[in-house]
Amino acid sequence: MSTIIELARERYARVRPSYELTAQNLVTEIRHGAISKNLDCVVEGRAKEVSSYVLKALSSKDVVDPWADVYDKIGLRIVVGHTLDLDVACDLVSELFGEPVYVTDDRRMDIPDNELRYPRLHLQVAVPPGLDASDGVEGKPTCEIQIRTEAANLWSRMSHSYLYKPSSRLPKVVRRSLYRLLALVELYDSEVERAVRAMANDRDRNLNLLVSQLERIFYAFCAADYDADLTRKVSAVVLQSVRESERAAYANKLGQFAAEMRADLENVYREYGPGSTPAALGTYLMVSQPESVAIFERLSNAPRTLSQVWKSNGIPEDLLQDMKGVWA
Repeated sequence: MSTIIELARERYARVRPSYELTAQNLVTEIRHGAISKNLDCVVEGRAKEVSSYVLKALSSKDVVDPWADVYDKIGLRIVVGHTLDLDVACDLVSELFGEPVYVTDDRRMDIPDNELRYPRLHLQVAVPPGLDASDGVEGKPTCEIQIRTEAANLWSRMSHSYLYKPSSRLPKVVRRSLYRLLALVELYDSEVERAVRAMANDRDRNLNLLVSQLERIFYAFCAADYDADLTRKVSAVVLQSVRESERAAYANKLGQFAAEMRADLENVYREYGPGSTPAALGTYLMVSQPESVAIFERLSNAPRTLSQVWKSNGIPEDLLQDMKGVWA
């Protein structure tokens, strides 16, 4: 077995740099996909370290073929804000990469009332050829994607080295203490979910969703501070140009717009956005703001209505004219 593992180690060491690039390709794809889903999440990815790969091959009883059975050589983590977004993240993964090879979803388990267990949600997916930086030289790679809430992620990161990779067996009292913390994870997630459901009835819900989505899209293209008060003021005006019956879904529509116009937006922000020469000269102010995405969408689909509400709310006309020139 040691000879087989050594050959697998050498094989993985050769291909790992391309797997690291593949992981970053997958991260970028999910981040942009999350925009269209209006999904607020953190996405991280990596190729397993060679030492970790060898350790898993040596220590796991389930490993017969070290190359095929260590299936998380490429690993991603999607961390969402609350439990209501877990299924949204699952749907996103399926839409981007097809049906998972397998799913481990411990949320559906019938756990006894007197037990606490970590709610695993793991998906193994095939890496699409267009995102595979290894070009399939070592076969078609798969990727394990772990989806967690922020609370579950905090517990997992803190406890992983103690519970799953111990150098010696922990005393029972220590192991029990770690598992008792899962009660706090469950309570935290439950309360956050309750708050999210309550906020769904807030009168400013549509504006709040829009501002959050605009920031999410903006940061996918730019890494810069912005005037938050101006964003909220202009976003409220832009929202007036959207039919009332469509305002609840407008944030999602912006995600689709950003995905479709990704190349154009990249060009605009590169030429006129934060860090550009015009921005340094103090011109094209709105391009350095998140609400620029909504302005571009309205200029594409409802320019006349946008001009009317812009004027009626007393926002300087030259700001909108600049945006028209940029987007044209």
